[in-house]
Amino acid sequence: PRAPACDPRCPPRVPGTKSQTHCIGEVESRRSTEASGFLSRRLVPAPAPGKAMREHRAGTAQQRVRSVSRSRRRPRRGVGGPEPAAPANMGAGVEERRQRRPAGGLAAALLCVALGFGPGARACPRKCSGHGVCQGDDIRICHCFDGYTGQDCSLRACPAGNAFIDYATANNVAHAELTECSNNGACDKFTGECTCRPGFQGAACDRKICPSGKPYADAPATKLCFGHGTCMSMREAAEKIDYNELQTSTTYDLWDADMLYGCVCDEGWTGFDCSLQDCPKGDNVVTAGVDEIQSITCTCNTACSGTFTLNFRGQTATIPHDATAQLLEFLLEQLTTITDVTVTHTGGDYAVCEDDGATTAITFIAEKGDLPAMVLDDTNLASSGAAATASVAETQAGTREYVTCSNSGTCNHETGVCSCYSNALYANIKSSDGKSGQGKAGDCGYTGTPVTGCPSVTESIHGDGTGTCSGVGTCVSNACTCNAGYVGGACEEKSCTAGNAWFDEATGANTAHASAECANMGICDRKAGECKCEADFELFNNTGQAAGQISCNVMTCLTNATASADWPTCGGHGTCETISTFATNALDEQLNPGGYSYSTPWDANMVRGCMCTKSPSTTNLGSSSSDTFRGPYAFADTDWTGPECSTAACPYGDDPLTPGVNEIQTVSCQGTGGAFRLTFRGKLSDELRFDMTATEMKTALEALYSIGEVSVTFSDSTLCTSGTNTATIEFLTEFGDLPLFTASDFNTVTSGDVSIAESQKGTKEFLECANHGLCNIGIGQCMCMPGWVSSDGKGTFGHRGDCGYFEVYDTVNYDPAMLETG
Repeated sequence: PRAPACDPRCPPRVPGTKSQTHCIGEVESRRSTEASGFLSRRLVPAPAPGKAMREHRAGTAQQRVRSVSRSRRRPRRGVGGPEPAAPANMGAGVEERRQRRPAGGLAAALLCVALGFGPGARACPRKCSGHGVCQGDDIRICHCFDGYTGQDCSLRACPAGNAFIDYATANNVAHAELTECSNNGACDKFTGECTCRPGFQGAACDRKICPSGKPYADAPATKLCFGHGTCMSMREAAEKIDYNELQTSTTYDLWDADMLYGCVCDEGWTGFDCSLQDCPKGDNVVTAGVDEIQSITCTCNTACSGTFTLNFRGQTATIPHDATAQLLEFLLEQLTTITDVTVTHTGGDYAVCEDDGATTAITFIAEKGDLPAMVLDDTNLASSGAAATASVAETQAGTREYVTCSNSGTCNHETGVCSCYSNALYANIKSSDGKSGQGKAGDCGYTGTPVTGCPSVTESIHGDGTGTCSGVGTCVSNACTCNAGYVGGACEEKSCTAGNAWFDEATGANTAHASAECANMGICDRKAGECKCEADFELFNNTGQAAGQISCNVMTCLTNATASADWPTCGGHGTCETISTFATNALDEQLNPGGYSYSTPWDANMVRGCMCTKSPSTTNLGSSSSDTFRGPYAFADTDWTGPECSTAACPYGDDPLTPGVNEIQTVSCQGTGGAFRLTFRGKLSDELRFDMTATEMKTALEALYSIGEVSVTFSDSTLCTSGTNTATIEFLTEFGDLPLFTASDFNTVTSGDVSIAESQKGTKEFLECANHGLCNIGIGQCMCMPGWVSSDGKGTFGHRGDCGYFEVYDTVNYDPAMLETG
């Protein structure tokens, strides 16, 4: 049948043709003079629908509708000619065409869709760019292949990971999964690759780079951890034991488990980047202490046979059941983790295992402190009588210290050599043998005579004093108690401020980030008492903090890596804030203030990012001077986005090809005086007088930045009446299921009450570019698909900038070369 309402705008749909045109009117020649480089075209007359339909049924050659020819000429960038301007199909030319089109154009276009013509019936935009499948009956939609995105599948999706920083979604809940480039880099939509902020790497910018440097002065190249350590993730460091820096094996699987990496130093090296030589450690001879003793109890009845094993700090010794004390001592000292032990045997005859039980005590002479228990495995121990058993237990916890230079000297981290204190009281302090005698351990851990009193220095490192305890401490029980801000056996060095460690070993399941000097992301200058934070990528450049308070525990924010050195932080379109501040500014799913807090997690005040400028409203006609205004082609404001706040969001709108209705809410008021206020998405209205009219209420509500346009009708003449008036409010420019108004100060309404209800749930979509365009993030403007132009959000042409209106006469295409994707 014919479609008179579509005539002459839509020719019949011709199945099987390679090219279809739609909604073509009278002959009209148009010229594109804008510098946008958009396509120029000539509309051609379409055959009368009746004739075309007859020709189609007859199968004649005239059934094919001629394709519209297109040509364009665009100056090459960098060669000459003007740069492309903003989309012409959102400017004055569209308004001119709108004035010329016949009345009822939208209704005709929608009827065309219903009858199988028009935008819903034609092929998918750009045939899904070869990267998707066009599906649907009347409404044809691209379903993109994995890795592709965009309304026409022309853009690439980038890898995703846990967000390094984002807005909280509940109290103490942030770092959302599957976030593009982990909010730590920019996605190139043409290549599908993330460009990471300096200091991070990985496909999704989800891995912090370990510090690096030259292992020695003349080294040809830098190495991770200065070549003196291993770069590990928080998860790996939690699971591994090396009995040097990693002492506990546990689990860690929080958001940063595979994101934060740090250096685990080899023995003899220290510092967050393993760049410092460690000095020998030993027991402070001034303080009392005892050795660690662990005892083995073994019972093995008649015809005992076999062996058992002892594991200490990852090294294992196999012990015969009849080993003597001397053999046991020899076997244990073969382990690299044990330097010297003494073994004594009690019970039975001489063997470590006896019929009636035997106990063997192992005293650790060289290993200091409270040591981990040896692990005994008696699986291969056998007896012809009762089952053979063996166990090990700590019988005396070691209390001898194991501190740098035995706390009786100063460590030179450039050479790894201890300088023992040499004042009169400490004149006999020398290097020990690692046990109790004098030797070559280099640890300042031996004294020929007992030491009484505290050390003094003639020249302290910090230069703030000399004499006993460097003049900045108190001598208590032959040891210096240093004043705040000073450390060392003689208080000769300054301490640095501490903060939660960015990287450390987990001490229990998901328990990490303990307090550490310089937050374990810098080296303490012992003379100045200031942290020298990691400088490779200026991630922790805290020069803005007060002197002596820099602890490397606060991150810097991004600047635009592609801009000049004086490019402002956050691109000049945002402020650098902690994730805790992000949480207080978070919105819920309905764009209401979330009221969330983020204070308990370790990173609450450490991880920082760019909080980008938000738009005053979605459609704010009066903000042409705003930082977020996207004119002149769209009278709209949109947010700044991206980790650097250097990309602009595009207007959102409803796809008119899918069904949907506006949100309608009612405000019922009974009262004869006073006023009240309404809040919508965190914005509070002025006082709404009891006697205001529907027009006055509409004006008051549209004054809110969170509301564009509403229609307001009253069941009575004024807002509040003695018999209750119901104000019906339909949202015309805010789409979807909206949050309810909330009333406040309504106790001032005389003899009345205020109630609010939803009478119709909004089902219109809120989609970027109304799902009929691609976002040019460089300017925050939608590049509309052929035939689509900006709507007013209410079903007709307007300046919302959302590609939400199908222009009956216009099929001007967008120019992919103009699309900026970051």
